[in-house]
Amino acid sequence: MKASQIITAVRLILLIGLLLPSPSLAGNNEIVVFVHAGPKLNDPRIKQLLGALFEKGYLVRAPDDERDISGAGVDYFDPSAERTAREIAGLVNGQLKSLGLKSSTDMDLMPRFQRVNNPPTYFGIWLFGKDTR
Repeated sequence: MKASQIITAVRLILLIGLLLPSPSLAGNNEIVVFVHAGPKLNDPRIKQLLGALFEKGYLVRAPDDERDISGAGVDYFDPSAERTAREIAGLVNGQLKSLGLKSSTDMDLMPRFQRVNNPPTYFGIWLFGKDTR
């Protein structure tokens, strides 16, 4: 094989790699989730939700009672982390529904890209918006 053919093959492989969907971040044990439980901080069901995240291998930080003025969602801080944010949102939405923390009229948590200087393996889970009682 000629050098020019090898270079062309390598370029093609790199181009294909760029076009493929990005995989989830490797190894959940590297992923840190910060849960903002809002007014439900002391609700025992929040501990069950945290347990479900922990069982999936995420590093779960102690929840706080913060609420987001823009509503509930899963924040991620690097474009490469979007797929993982979607997976976390799916897990949390399922848990919220099964634990009775979410009614059929509540919107699903969606991934939200935030332009904040945080590591790409950090995720903020905002369970409730500002107006939640």
